[in-house]
Amino acid sequence: WSRRSRALRLYVPAIAFIRGKPCSADPPPCPAFLHLPGDAGGLYSFFSGHAANSFGFAASTLGIFRSDERHSYKAYGWAIMIWAFLVSLSRIFLGRHFFGDILVGAAVGLLLGYLFALLYRRIAARIG
Repeated sequence: WSRRSRALRLYVPAIAFIRGKPCSADPPPCPAFLHLPGDAGGLYSFFSGHAANSFGFAASTLGIFRSDERHSYKAYGWAIMIWAFLVSLSRIFLGRHFFGDILVGAAVGLLLGYLFALLYRRIAARIG
C-alpha cells in the first residue's frame, strides 16, 4: 500500500465517525492531506449548511427544469448532483464537518429543494 492510501484507509473512518470534531487537538492527528485553514468552525458543526445549500439548489433547479416537457435535462441533473456532492465532500476534507453532518445537510437540502420546486410548479400552473 502506498503511504497516502494507507492514511486514507486508517484516518478517514476515524475522522468521519469516531471523533467529536474533525481535526481537533486530541489524537489521532490529522493526516497530511487534510488542510485546516483557520479555526475548525467551533463546537457546533451539525448540520452542514454548505451541503444543505448545494443540494437544495440542485434539487430545486432540477425540479423546476424537469417541469419542461420538451427537454429531459438528464445531463444537467447528473452535473448538478455531482457538483453538490463535491461541495459537500470538500467540507470533510477541510476538516469542517463529519460525514454524518454532510448526510443530514444533504437530506435537508434535498427536502427543501423538492418542496420549493413543488411550490414553484403550483404557482406557475395558477399563473400561466
